[in-house]
Amino acid sequence: MRRWQRRAHLLLWGLLTPLVLGLLSAALLLRSPAPIEPAGALVEERAP
Repeated sequence: MRRWQRRAHLLLWGLLTPLVLGLLSAALLLRSPAPIEPAGALVEERAP
């Protein structure tokens, strides 16, 4: 029973860790102004 629990914990952490890291990186990308610059450049190119 203990081995199964350890395996479940490893599986849980193996699934949760990348998910949490992905959410954190996505939040950082959304917060940083970098993604806004290319959008502004595209709008400027379209205007004329």
